[in-house]
Amino acid sequence: IHPGAIMRTASYSQIQDLDWILGTNSFQTNVAYCLPIIPNTHTHTSAVTTITLSNQGSVTLSRINTWLASILWPDQDEKESVLRERLEKQTAGHIPQNQASLHQQQIFRIKGILSVIVEEDEHDGHQLAHVDPVSRLDARRYIVQSVWDIWDIQPSQNSRFLPDDRRNCELILIGRNLKDELKTGFEQCFSSTKNLKSLVL
Repeated sequence: IHPGAIMRTASYSQIQDLDWILGTNSFQTNVAYCLPIIPNTHTHTSAVTTITLSNQGSVTLSRINTWLASILWPDQDEKESVLRERLEKQTAGHIPQNQASLHQQQIFRIKGILSVIVEEDEHDGHQLAHVDPVSRLDARRYIVQSVWDIWDIQPSQNSRFLPDDRRNCELILIGRNLKDELKTGFEQCFSSTKNLKSLVL
């Protein structure tokens, strides 16, 4: 981060006062020349790649959240004793951290759009206004955002599927040593509308 940058906390890009961003003319050459020069020690590796997962159809939020938990928290079901032993070995230097994660899958970033089908016990009253009672499809596009092991799925406020649109879901993953099993796991999230009962309104 630029040492002279002003930082503000925001949630979903909502800023109370945009005047501190727009039209501030904050770049000044006399200030820039006074900042310390930090040598660039950044290196690139071919292990970091990007993959796109795309599938026609719709997913339930419970299935996609379960899958995201399984890939972003791969050790969530591991016994505490196993995790503690692994941590102690890394801390003691028996397994260097960079070597320990050399071949391990690491997901840095996920972005994407989902078409959501609502399960009978999954909806809230507010969501029903956007759901077709027969097909159970939510008209809104859902946005997926993930940084490291934190993710969020929220409906778009202004992007909707039209009745004749082809429903599909697409995720872009950036990470290290991304595995082929990601595609299989993603495909398993999809369900047929035939398996879900109509909503009772």
